[in-house]
Amino acid sequence: MINKKTIKLSKISIKHWILLSVLLFIINPILIYQAILPFKAERNFRDGYHEGMVRQRLNYAIDYLEKTKYYAPWETHYQVQLGKFYEDYANQQTSKNEKLYYLEKAITLYKEMIILDKYNPWFTNRLASTYLQLMELIPEKKDYYLTLSEKFIKKAAFQDNKNPLFLLNYATFLHRFDKKDQAIPYYEKVIQYDPRIAEAIYNLAEIYRERNNLTMALNYYKILYKNNPSFENIELIIASTLISLNKPTESIPYLEKYNLIHTKLDPLKSLGAIYYQNSEWTKATHIYEKILKHFPEDNDAKTFLVQTLVNNNQFTKASDYLTQFIKENPNDSLSIQQLNAINEFVNQQQ
Repeated sequence: MINKKTIKLSKISIKHWILLSVLLFIINPILIYQAILPFKAERNFRDGYHEGMVRQRLNYAIDYLEKTKYYAPWETHYQVQLGKFYEDYANQQTSKNEKLYYLEKAITLYKEMIILDKYNPWFTNRLASTYLQLMELIPEKKDYYLTLSEKFIKKAAFQDNKNPLFLLNYATFLHRFDKKDQAIPYYEKVIQYDPRIAEAIYNLAEIYRERNNLTMALNYYKILYKNNPSFENIELIIASTLISLNKPTESIPYLEKYNLIHTKLDPLKSLGAIYYQNSEWTKATHIYEKILKHFPEDNDAKTFLVQTLVNNNQFTKASDYLTQFIKENPNDSLSIQQLNAINEFVNQQQ
């Protein structure tokens, strides 16, 4: 049988009881203080977030979040917001020194966060972004800060190399600083992981357009249109590329859709010209009438409208239009010549 030694409280001396009581008296306030620190941190974070995001008082927000960091120095999710407020407040300053002061505070903070979590790409990415801002602020150190920024943007992309957002950020950086050959494979990876990201598809298409590889550009524009049909001006971009590829007829559905939503002179004239070339006189007439309704000063549209009416055997309508136009513009010799020619032709046919 195993003997178990036990401590009998009755045998503890008064001296030891006193020592234990003193120790508990000292430790208890520390334990209580440590227990309330998370609550103080959360309270200051909420107040700071409200000041910064709702009331737009970033200086007060920074004060609150710096207290939050003091109370919970290990909680990086609080510090991310503090870093953003540093950056935003720096951008509000008119003094270069003040801008520099808050950007450097942000950099110091992000470096501390990376020490706490060296595998988090968000912190690395924020650090890279802040170096880019310093590059703009201190142009004489452009190369230095550009190198640092590229180092950390690339690091973030490789820390989470299946995350299309960080890959896109790196590709965009390379593209922006004229390293397009290096940017292409990263744009392709972004599209592979998430074809809904319009920026990657559009930027890749633009690289090919700049290199006059319009077939490849068109391919990516069409992918963009399929995945993001509401992308701004995408119909017009595709139509323009098709026209440049000498495929104007294929551009018609894209121009038609664009012109249903927008009323801009050049796209309307492009569609009218294609209808005219294809001898689609009724459709061309409709387009030129629309142009003159919204852009009555466009003389080319007037000339083509009359010609489409004539080509469509609508001589009376062409004559009536010119007659009304000449009443408003009696010195327009070209219109007078057109009207006389139409009337002469009609008389000969009778």
